Amino acid sequence: MPHEIVVQNEKGKTMLTLSNVRTALMVVVLSVGLLMMGRGGYIQAKAWLAQVLIAQAWQQQTATGIPTKPWSWADTSPIAQLILPNGEQQTVLAGVSGRNLAFGPTLQLFTAKPDEQGNVVIYGHNDTHFKSLETAKIGDGIEVQDEYGKIVRYIVTSVRVVNQQETKVAAQTPWSQLTLITCYPFITVSVNGPLRWVVTAIPA
Repeated sequence: MPHEIVVQNEKGKTMLTLSNVRTALMVVVLSVGLLMMGRGGYIQAKAWLAQVLIAQAWQQQTATGIPTKPWSWADTSPIAQLILPNGEQQTVLAGVSGRNLAFGPTLQLFTAKPDEQGNVVIYGHNDTHFKSLETAKIGDGIEVQDEYGKIVRYIVTSVRVVNQQETKVAAQTPWSQLTLITCYPFITVSVNGPLRWVVTAIPA
C-alpha cells in the first residue's frame, strides 16, 4: 500500500496517496510548460507580424522619400534593410529601446547610419530577429540597404561573446564597420543576462 498523506477537514478525512500528489505535480508542470510555450508563440507571432508591417512601411518610405511609421502610434520608422548570413531579410528600425526591439532590429542612436563612415551598430533579440546569428561565422556575407536604396555588402571578420559592460564594441570607429549585437546564450530560460553575442563585419 502506498504511503498516504492525511488531510483533516470539517467534513472528515481526505486520503491522498503519493501517486495522486505526483499526478497533481505533473499537471502543474505541464500547465506551466504550456503557458511558457504559449508566451513563446505569442512573442514569435508578434515579431513576425511587426516585420510585415515594418516592411510595408519601408516600401512606402523608399517610394516616397518620406519617413513612414509602421503603425499609427509608432515613435520610430524604418531606416535600413538587413540581409543576414543565412539569407533572412529584416527591416531595421531607428532608435534602440525595449519597445522597438520587440518589433525588429534597431539601429543605435548616435552611431553611423548605413552607408556612413563609422560603426553601424544594430541590436536585435536572440529569440526572434537575430536568432540566426548563432550560426554566423567569419567570412559570411551580410548586406545592408540604406533608406536611399544603396546596398553595402559586408564580410564578417569577428564573432565573439563579451560582457555587456564592454561598451567599446558599440563605440564609433574612424573606419566603416557593421556591428550586430544580441543577448547570449541563445537557448536559456533567463533573460537580460550579462553576456552579448557580437558579430563584426567590414565592407567587402
